[in-house]
Amino acid sequence: MNKWQFLDFFWNQFDVPAYDENTVPENLDFPYITYESITATFEYPLVITASIWDRSKSWERSAMTADKIAKEVHKMRGSSYEIEEGRVRVFMDDTPFSQRMADDNLDIRHTVINIGIEYMIQY
Repeated sequence: MNKWQFLDFFWNQFDVPAYDENTVPENLDFPYITYESITATFEYPLVITASIWDRSKSWERSAMTADKIAKEVHKMRGSSYEIEEGRVRVFMDDTPFSQRMADDNLDIRHTVINIGIEYMIQY
């Protein structure tokens, strides 16, 4: 898989559909995840932001999804995925991992997730 395919693979493994934030279909059912499609040259870490979107009176479902993401990132500590031309590792960065955001619609739950990604050349 290439860098773009890895991003889609990573964000779609949490039992919630995930979409590149630039290609979100209209009229989606909640919940869903949107993510930034950012890649970098190899050997340069970067931070990627994703959003969990839900329609609910409670934060419970969003929090459960954020917890699944955090567990996967922690599980990956010290390991990486193989991609074309190298490997990629996902890690917690110095930025806050999860933050709840306000929305004008009081039934919308928006949680922002920040993770670090590093593409590494495999020698």
